[in-house]
Amino acid sequence: MANVGFNTPYTNNIIWVQYLPLYFNSAWATNFGYQIMIALSTNFIGYGLAGLTRRFLVYPAHAIWPTNLAMIALNRAFHAEKESVANGWRISKMRWFLYCFCGMFVYFWFPDFIFQALSYFNWMTWIAPNSLFLSIKPIYAPLISKLAAADVHLAAITGSISGLGLNPIPTFDWVQLTVFVDPLINPFFSTLNYFIGGFITLPMIAALWYTNTWNTAYLPINSNRVFDNTGNFYNVSNAVGSNTLFNQTFLAAGNILIYGVFFAVYTATLTHAFLYHRHEIAHGFKSILSRKKTSEVHTDVHVRLMMAYTEVPEWQYLVILIAAIALGAAGIGAYPTETSPAVVLYGVFLAAIFVIPIGIILAITNVQITLNVLAELFGGLWFPGNAVAMNYFKSYGYVTTAHTLNFAQDLKLAHYMHIPPVHTFWAQIYATIVSSFVCIAILNFQMTKIDGVCTPTQADHFTCPGINTFFTASVLWGTLGPKRMFGAGGIYNSLLYCFLIGALIPIPFYILRKRVKSFEYVHLPVIIAGGLSWAPYNLANLWPAVPVAWVFNVFIKKRYLAWWISLSRLMAYNPSITTTAFSASIAICAVVIFFGVEWTNVSIDWIGNNRPFEGCDADGCPRLPIPDKGFFGPGPGEFH
Repeated sequence: MANVGFNTPYTNNIIWVQYLPLYFNSAWATNFGYQIMIALSTNFIGYGLAGLTRRFLVYPAHAIWPTNLAMIALNRAFHAEKESVANGWRISKMRWFLYCFCGMFVYFWFPDFIFQALSYFNWMTWIAPNSLFLSIKPIYAPLISKLAAADVHLAAITGSISGLGLNPIPTFDWVQLTVFVDPLINPFFSTLNYFIGGFITLPMIAALWYTNTWNTAYLPINSNRVFDNTGNFYNVSNAVGSNTLFNQTFLAAGNILIYGVFFAVYTATLTHAFLYHRHEIAHGFKSILSRKKTSEVHTDVHVRLMMAYTEVPEWQYLVILIAAIALGAAGIGAYPTETSPAVVLYGVFLAAIFVIPIGIILAITNVQITLNVLAELFGGLWFPGNAVAMNYFKSYGYVTTAHTLNFAQDLKLAHYMHIPPVHTFWAQIYATIVSSFVCIAILNFQMTKIDGVCTPTQADHFTCPGINTFFTASVLWGTLGPKRMFGAGGIYNSLLYCFLIGALIPIPFYILRKRVKSFEYVHLPVIIAGGLSWAPYNLANLWPAVPVAWVFNVFIKKRYLAWWISLSRLMAYNPSITTTAFSASIAICAVVIFFGVEWTNVSIDWIGNNRPFEGCDADGCPRLPIPDKGFFGPGPGEFH
């Protein structure tokens, strides 16, 4: 129940960009009926397909779902009737959890509130060489100018906020370290592959910036903001009318490379799934048509034990799917969204193609390939110039698959723990309904009660990087449209070749894996997915997880196996218990800090909290100044 209630409705992102003045400024988006209808729709739409994926993602033994092992370890630590200890250790699992929980609760006050430099440890940028000579004679002016330029480059490459994060010691904050992967849960090969993808794409981004390809040198090197051709934040009111339909404008984007990586990962996922998992997929389809019992088709011990319970029939999942589609269509059609209610059906079609390949990769590696950019591409083609309609197209195209996989993961958790499927089904439904109402209430509190929320200068750093990315995408793919960017003559047309590259590149890796044993641990879709870890994040959110993953998943695992787990027996000092204790402690501590301290306008003004957010790393300094004509790129009437 907690697992399905954890994620907020994806359509909350649409409400954010509709309502806030710095985005589309549509006050009607606060209507509760509108908010709850689309929230319930997107939260429930994945249930129908989740029931159909059981033969591919739940019953097979190869579908491990590593995250579930952490949950099982935590629950057994809490609820085991008899405490057990590992060889050589005299601390129970419950006590170990409490030690980790209390330790992190005390420590997290420092990177989150007292000493925020521990979170953004961008120590290379603290030199600020241009400030060393400010009070010295004017003869040092040329030196000051050169050092200031060096500061721009140093912040761009090593900065943790708007730079690329090339820093050997970038953070001491568990939150920053686990943005993309949890090094204690993910298999080490998965964490390493993900980092390799980010490391490979770092010099590509630097090359684009230093060669001024697509005018990127006039913008910050790594930002998820939208800019115009004067280098300022993009003002959407210049491009859209009151109904958010496209009129006319020009946009330059500094993080366009990430879309090329997205294009490659989609086709690479399909090719990889065919090459490596075609037999498992074929086996799943055969089981749908087979009249044999599930336990006869899938010989896993958990399947045989679960046969003691009545399974939830597919028609019940289908009813949930139809109800979710109806709610979404009604919510979109009854309010001035400028969107066709038929957009809801798109997510089902896209999920039918991708949910099994992506689900198999997620169940094995704990890395999920998201469909948001592919949905943006098709949404922009279907609704050119209509940002909000594209957002709905994207939301249903992405969230249907994402929720299907979330629910499938929960079904596997219940499968491991031998919970009756009917109980799981109704527990998920009840928790999703409650969560939807709670999330809508919190959304309205955030939008109306937090001053300056989502602005770059918000006092408590509620700058909304995810919402900014969502807004950026709505302008790129909706207002401007993919034809203007990627069509014939478009500035980014060449990135479409990434679809072909992604489709072909798994083939040589598959051949090498057959001949070279070490390639067994090379997982191409995960490597490509690592290349998506930019704007606003960077290598500072990837690299710290690698040494931690090696310590727990290689060093300790080989030498202290009693820490480890198997599906039949969970031993004591499991890293899953450790990371779960850290996550739970941080969540509670963050609530205490926000409502107990920050909400009352208490702050600590000292260099340890200020220095990381000063200089070019925080400001995102461009490499080149704006030309004398006042803008860069083509002028009015000269662009595509």
